[in-house]
Amino acid sequence: MNNPSKITIIGAGRLGCVLMSRLLSQGFSCSVLEHRQENLDRLEDHPQLTKTLDIEIALRHVDCVMVCIKPQGIQDLLVKIKPFLREETILISMAAGVSLARLNAILTNHLVIRAMPNIPIKMGEGTIAWCAQTCLDDMHAQTLDDIFSHLGQSFQIDESQMALFTAVVGSGPAFFSQLIVSLSEQLASRYGLKSEEVSHWLCSMCAGTLAMTSAEDLSLQSII
Repeated sequence: MNNPSKITIIGAGRLGCVLMSRLLSQGFSCSVLEHRQENLDRLEDHPQLTKTLDIEIALRHVDCVMVCIKPQGIQDLLVKIKPFLREETILISMAAGVSLARLNAILTNHLVIRAMPNIPIKMGEGTIAWCAQTCLDDMHAQTLDDIFSHLGQSFQIDESQMALFTAVVGSGPAFFSQLIVSLSEQLASRYGLKSEEVSHWLCSMCAGTLAMTSAEDLSLQSII
């Protein structure tokens, strides 16, 4: 990436901080916009990071705005930031359950993306689903690819599939972890082993299997 996109992240909660950390590590310039100074004070300083309470400063000359706040605050936020958004700036909403229709009703004449990542984006191994009501031109498509490619694999889906994706893939790491923990505890109890040791076995097995199927372009069905 020759010219890293300039990104503003709105919200310094868990998701916002994970995005910030990953994108900074990949050479992006980031601003974080918050409404509480104490939330900004928790963030470590970085030469490519701007921390601000000022909407105008946060949105000046940015290529992309990533909204990482709770759904109930989305409408008031969009109304506040709308006067400062450039037409060419992409807005990516990661507010769960907030539809494109609701977003576009406020942000007319702006490119709005609805997206849902899962937590492995912090390692660049995430899975991100996204959708939009309008087609992306080459410039916007490149900006989106520049960002998502550093977070993991992205999939454009129909908005009707977003709730399913959120439930299965967005929450998938937690489901997977619970499965491993439960199975490890059951096996450890039955065979007199340490659950932590069994957990390491199972995680290694899963990682190796997925690495093999990816490297050799195998389907999971082919190794059953």
